[in-house]
Formats: sequence, C-alpha cells, structure tokens
Amino acid sequence: MSTVIPISQEGRTDCSLPLRDADLALGNANWTKGLQAMSDWIWSANLNPVAFPNNLARYFLQIPAIFEQQLNFSTTLIFDEPSFRNGIQMSGFVDRVSRELVISFIAQQRHCWYSMTHHAILGYLTAKKHGLSDADYASKWSKLTEFECNTSVYSRLQQAVLTFARAFATDPKSYTDAQFKELREAFCADNLERYVTEGKWMSQLEAARAARALALARGQDLQAADKAAADASAQVIDIMPSYLNDRKIDAQIVELAFLCLQFIALTGVFTALNIPDEPFLAGVMQSLLPDAVVQQLNALCAMGGANLPKLVPPEVIPPIKVILDGDVVVEPARLKGTRVPLRPYELNMQNDLDKGLTVGGAQVGVYGWSFGFHFPGSL
Repeated sequence: MSTVIPISQEGRTDCSLPLRDADLALGNANWTKGLQAMSDWIWSANLNPVAFPNNLARYFLQIPAIFEQQLNFSTTLIFDEPSFRNGIQMSGFVDRVSRELVISFIAQQRHCWYSMTHHAILGYLTAKKHGLSDADYASKWSKLTEFECNTSVYSRLQQAVLTFARAFATDPKSYTDAQFKELREAFCADNLERYVTEGKWMSQLEAARAARALALARGQDLQAADKAAADASAQVIDIMPSYLNDRKIDAQIVELAFLCLQFIALTGVFTALNIPDEPFLAGVMQSLLPDAVVQQLNALCAMGGANLPKLVPPEVIPPIKVILDGDVVVEPARLKGTRVPLRPYELNMQNDLDKGLTVGGAQVGVYGWSFGFHFPGSL
C-alpha cells in the first residue's frame, strides 16, 4: 500500500461530454447495458475477479455500434494471452507485461491522466500475474520516461519495444533499420526462450494428431494409434522452428504497431475531452501501487501540458519559390521494401494457415473497401 496520496482531480477542467451509464429507459437498453457490463468485466478481465465500472465505457456509450466493435478490438489487442484457433496463434503475440509497458510509456510520455493511472493499476495486476516482484514493478513503471538511461531495469526486448513506441509516437521516420533489426532479433531471442513453456505444446499436439490420423488411416487399432501419437509428441524438440519464429515476429511487429496506434489515439482523446478518473480510482491506486509509481504519476499529472516532449515530426516548410522557379528536381523515392512481408494469400496458401479465416478476412477487405470490385491492398 502506498503512503503517497494520488494527486486530487479537483480543479481539473470538467469533462467535455456527459459520462452517464446506459439509459434503461431507452429501447436499446438491453444492448447498451450489456455492452457496459462487458466493458466493466473486460477491464478486470482475469486480473481481478471484480467488475470495474469505468468512464471509457460511458464515453463510448454515445455511439453503441462503435463501442461494440471497440470492445472486441481492444480486448484482443490489449488483454489476450496467447490465443489459438485451428492450431494457429490468433492473438497475444507480444507478452502482456511488454504490452502494458508500452501503453504506460505512451501515456506517461503524453501526460495522459486517465491512461497513466488506469494502466498503472492494470500493469501492476499484470506484473503480479506474470511473476514480477513489487520492486521490479516499481522500478519499471517509475522510470519509463527515461528507459534509455536505465538499461538494467528493462530486458533487451522491453528496451526494443519501448524504442519502437517512442518513434511511433513522435517521428516514425526517425526509426532506423538498425533499430528495427534489433527489435526483430530481440523478439527472436525471447520467442526461443519462451517456446518450451508457451509454444512447444501446440507443435506436440499437431504432431500427435497427424501421427494418430495416419495410424488410423493405415488400419491400426486405437491402442497403436495412441502410441503413435505419444511417440510423435515426444519427438518434438525444444527448439522453435525458424519458420514459426519468423512468422510470429511478423505478427508481433504488427500487433505492437496497432497497440501504439490505439493508445496514441486514446491518450489524445482522453486528454482533449478531459475524461476524468472514476471517484474510486485513487483509493485503488493507493491500495496497490508502490510509492515510487504514485510519485511519478503525481508529477506527470501535475504538469498537464507543460514540459511535453516533441510528439509530432518537425514541421516541413516547402521551398515554394524555388519550386516555382523550376530549380527543384524531384527524383523517385529510393524504396527498400517493407519491414514485414506482405504476402497475398491467393498466391501463398500455406498448409498450416487457417484459410477460412485468413483468406475470408482478406476478401472482406479487398471487396468491402472497393464497393464490390476486387481491390487487393497491403493493409
């Protein structure tokens, strides 16, 4: 329990919108109240078995249809542990602690009161679930804005993802090939380390299923089929195959990019519209968070818009006169290709992909975005 009292919200500018619970007098009350209840439980998720009424839900209730989609999107992007469908990982590619660090870093960098306080709590619950001590949590969450000066506090992967998040939230063009190479290598090493406990079981299951099916197809009895499955499972080695690792790294980078995109947008919304913390939140913070973290959040919340780092790329002033005088020669951009592969599913249907989902999703995009015409894109 912290001895530091969280900074009071008294004196803050009033919220720009009414933050009301679902109106039970309206005809869509079952829907909207259900969405709000989903949000209350998603926020606590599997971290704390108590519903968490929150102003994020009250904000989104102004547009219920968007709120419904946002719940699914945010739940998958933020809270999913590694999740699978048809033997293929679908979400939870970046570990939860790293994701919470990225969220809190963006929030702290942008002095966003709502995201700083809420994800300090969610970060704490996540850290405890994944075995971090209170001291580890306090050190990581109180030094985020100076992570580069505290290399002993953060793992190699955490340093790499925070470097990516900083560039993504400020000037993406400043992100270098060397930094991207380090990010991929850090993900690769971390994936190899986690494989035995987090990924090998799926490879064993696939090997066992294939061996059992083959045995039955050959007319062997159930006992022989079960033995073939067990033998095949036991033969799976502890080293993650490189093709699996490469594919996972690609997914991790895309997931990380969308996580940054989500919270750059949300922190802007929360700050611009003055979304306040819930009245009970300060008590939750004081009951859970170490002194160092509350002190850090108090200092950043008190700053408001002062001392913000440069959050957008520098202004580019085109030399209009020189252009009009005809003294500028425009050369083709020297493109070096994408940093993640953009493979068309129609031409690259690997046997281990969930074709019903991935190809179907691709077709929704290429037809849905182009009013009935087939229009492949890179997104």
